[in-house]
Amino acid sequence: RKLHEAALRQQALEATLLSSPEAAAAIVTPAAVDRRFRDIRARYEDDAQFAADLARIGLDVAGLQAAVARDLRLESVLERIEGAVPPADDIDAEIFYRLHSARFAAPERRTLRHILLTFRDDADRARAMADIAALRADAVDAEAFAALALRHSQCPTALHGGLLGTVPRGRLFAELDPVAFSLGEDEVSMPVASPMGWHLLRCDRILPAGPRPFEEVREKIRAHLDAARRRQAVKDWLRERRAARQAA
Repeated sequence: RKLHEAALRQQALEATLLSSPEAAAAIVTPAAVDRRFRDIRARYEDDAQFAADLARIGLDVAGLQAAVARDLRLESVLERIEGAVPPADDIDAEIFYRLHSARFAAPERRTLRHILLTFRDDADRARAMADIAALRADAVDAEAFAALALRHSQCPTALHGGLLGTVPRGRLFAELDPVAFSLGEDEVSMPVASPMGWHLLRCDRILPAGPRPFEEVREKIRAHLDAARRRQAVKDWLRERRAARQAA
């Protein structure tokens, strides 16, 4: 029953959109229909599967093409309505940031690097531990650590100087997490083993718990505001269309 009611609401919404002046001005070219149709067809391995699905939903090729054209016209109308909405700017984003600061609270995070040496068996484990302990003696600063990671680490992060990124607690292996979050800035850990192998961890930076900087979340806020404004524009347009029909 709920699904049926939702379908009826969707049909009414689409009928309102398609009967609008904006829909009359929308141009859907045969080339656009053909591109969308080919995109759908490309999801199927062969013609038999494609035909079977069409038959299952009561369509043939011509019916699907008509449905595609209808969808493209609907999209065009929505784009016209949403396109009239001015995008959020940095001032809008900062106002939202300050009014909703709790949304942007972040736990303590750390910018970490590591060097990984893997091992296969107990003898290999002892060799890897000795090698990584020797590397630790040479990791005198961030530049030296990054160079050692690039040369020796058996992790893809070696290409980026061993950089793991800025992570909160709980993101690393259970064996590594407490070690990483006990380090001070510019400190290198003793060798520590995980299911991957032996690691050296380096803490480049500690970011204390608190709100994320506005610069870090600005673009996400603007995207959020733009999406909300577009949704509201469609709602307002539909309300106006319904009011105009009732007045007529």
